Amino acid sequence: MNQIIILPIILPLAFTIIMLLIWKSVKAHRYINLAGSTLLLIVSVVLLVNVISEGMISLQVGGWQSPVGISIVADYHSTVMVVITAVIGFATALYSLGTMDEERERYLYYPLLQLLIMGINGAFLTGDIFNLYVWFEVMLISSFVLLALGGVYKYYPIIGLLFLIPALSLAGIPPLSGFWAKFVVIRAGLDIQEYLVVGVALLVGLLTLFSMTKIWNEVFWKDDPKGSENHPDESYKLINRTKKYMMIAPIVFLTLITIVIGFYAEPFFIFANDAAKQLMNPSIYINTVLGIK
Repeated sequence: MNQIIILPIILPLAFTIIMLLIWKSVKAHRYINLAGSTLLLIVSVVLLVNVISEGMISLQVGGWQSPVGISIVADYHSTVMVVITAVIGFATALYSLGTMDEERERYLYYPLLQLLIMGINGAFLTGDIFNLYVWFEVMLISSFVLLALGGVYKYYPIIGLLFLIPALSLAGIPPLSGFWAKFVVIRAGLDIQEYLVVGVALLVGLLTLFSMTKIWNEVFWKDDPKGSENHPDESYKLINRTKKYMMIAPIVFLTLITIVIGFYAEPFFIFANDAAKQLMNPSIYINTVLGIK
């Protein structure tokens, strides 16, 4: 069953190759990318369930044992990061269907997106420093190319509200998910009388709230810097219904996750505590990589 650990890396690569083989078919790329992102989300959840039930797992690629071979390792921390990557990748795939213009799609936007996800997952799952740098290179090359393709800047009234909820969560406003993370840090700081840590945590929360409200104001309330003649509401009305759904659905999806974590935080704290125990005991990780029981 350890072979499942390689799938979060192999799947994005496979879908990248498929799209490159039919690089002229931009329409096919959209749905291949969505299929790949959906499958990755399923696989990452299955991997997480396996790690929770069986403990840390590893795979020595090509049969070469560590420290000579390439080690792939899944513990609580790395696996949950792969799940988060898959969730964001799935949301991005949906959002791209509603916002990405055909000109950028022709410059291999979707293959590069899958390649970026492969690099991120590889960085999370690698068990050695050398291959960590390799995955960083894969991730950075694809991200730089994607940045060169540019972004899509539109004003959408509904998205403004949906952006505000996770932004307030990031700032630590209760009862959203970000509040509990800051609450635990502040509570722990007070328990051990580390008042400097408490002060820094509170200051960071205030600065985050300031930056999030500033971003929200600049993006959703400030006049169009390009001086567009179309009113934002008019631009939004010109988009067909399917694309509107593709734009709104992933944002609603991510916002609901933020709200659910906020109201049902206990199981997430239990998991985070178990992940922290693994990180604090590196011998378990080292023994798993080296195959020592």
